[in-house]
Amino acid sequence: MKRMIELREIKTVDKEKVREWRNNPEISKYMYSDHHITADEHSKWFNRIINDKTSKYWIIVCDKEDVGLVNLYNIDSQNLRCYWAFYISSPNVRGKGVGSFVEYSVLHYVFDEQGLKNFVVKF
Repeated sequence: MKRMIELREIKTVDKEKVREWRNNPEISKYMYSDHHITADEHSKWFNRIINDKTSKYWIIVCDKEDVGLVNLYNIDSQNLRCYWAFYISSPNVRGKGVGSFVEYSVLHYVFDEQGLKNFVVKF
């Protein structure tokens, strides 16, 4: 089956959906913090990332359904490096090539469009 996958910039209307994803035990167990994220805590985080020039966030869309999040952070244009992370929230698309598409798209953006030289994956 051919899938239509794209990355779109995160928008304010995504705020609550992203909080639901971040609080999903299947997602939170792989995140830097796995506690329940309150609405207030999430609002502060979301408002910060929307305005942060050293980060970039996209919603992963597969077959017109929002299925996850990918981000670059600590973007350092002076030293030409950044870090990245992503998660697929929808179990329906896991193992279907969505992650490979995300990785290729982010690598293309980082190296070809932004001209960065170092791309760090943190585990």
